[in-house]
Amino acid sequence: MPAFLSKLLASKSPYTIPRRMRKIFFVLPCLFFLALLSQAGNVHADVPSEAELALKGSAEAQYYIAQRYYAGQDYKSAAVWLQRAAEQGLAEAQDKLGFMYYKGKGVRQNKVIAAKWYEKAAEKGFAPSQYDLGMMYAKGEGVAKDYCKASQWYQKAAEQGLTKAQFQLGLSYGLGNGVIRDRQKGCGLIRSAAEQGDKEAIEAYNKVCAD
Repeated sequence: MPAFLSKLLASKSPYTIPRRMRKIFFVLPCLFFLALLSQAGNVHADVPSEAELALKGSAEAQYYIAQRYYAGQDYKSAAVWLQRAAEQGLAEAQDKLGFMYYKGKGVRQNKVIAAKWYEKAAEKGFAPSQYDLGMMYAKGEGVAKDYCKASQWYQKAAEQGLTKAQFQLGLSYGLGNGVIRDRQKGCGLIRSAAEQGDKEAIEAYNKVCAD
């Protein structure tokens, strides 16, 4: 009961509230509190938890749970939920699952499988996966080394504004890896990445491109 009501009911002044009114003042706050509890319960009932949504097949909820497991360093559980979301076509989950196979986190390391998941996400236009797949082609990890394909994936990611892809594409043009060598174009891409704060690009630009 609010403090001011307690003082008022305990008062012995000539203005003391009648007994019937005291009951009303006591009951009203209780009813108000119960109403709040009821409303809170209804809201909770109308909003399913992420776990419930995940079990019902929501790829976004499955990805959310995987991220929570990953943050808690339970990589095996994270991989299980990522697999479920990835199989439904969620690009973010496909990319993360590719990373886990690449690093061997929660699953046995397998760069061939990593490349496959990266490719699925890359084909959906997910820039980080396009970059990662490009790097795998450039290094010949999980796929046959192919500078042409590497530069093509860098190009797609760079067009979406991914800084590190712009840098790698710039290097490709500078070295003539997978593309016709074009120093001016290469330096332009490296400069673009440098202007966005990419440390490697800044260093490369100062060494190679700055006249």
